[in-house]
Amino acid sequence: IMPSLVGSEMCIRDSCRTDERPGKGAVEMFQKDQMEIVRLAIEQTYTDRMTVTVMEKTMNQETGETQFKPVEVSKDVPCRLSFGTKSSAAPAGEIPAYTVSQPVKLFVSPDIAIPPGSSVSVTRCGVTKKYRQSGEPALYPTHQEIMLELDEAYA
Repeated sequence: IMPSLVGSEMCIRDSCRTDERPGKGAVEMFQKDQMEIVRLAIEQTYTDRMTVTVMEKTMNQETGETQFKPVEVSKDVPCRLSFGTKSSAAPAGEIPAYTVSQPVKLFVSPDIAIPPGSSVSVTRCGVTKKYRQSGEPALYPTHQEIMLELDEAYA
């Protein structure tokens, strides 16, 4: 495995399928110890650090109002961001416009719980940016992948 390849760039990520050859039964393609080696190799590419914050529901005792306060559920967790490029043209009949966006994918250990709607701050090369989680994580035996959106307040 090349350390520069992570997540969807790796064919091995889906390797928890079974091999169902006649007469052999379902046999795991990778033994547990081999999958752990793959996981460790992927985690060696985690050069970024993240903090996950959720909004916790609380009750104001004086007013009885429901309020939300930010609570860090994970701090200083190794991770890696991957940036892509996505371009699109305006639909036919509209004023020609060409837009380019940059999808951001977070790679992190499958052991870390990141609830939908969480705020994720990632420090990369000494720069911290705040993101919103935009969906459910794709979980694999070796890692998880989560699509993020740059928090517009910090864009």
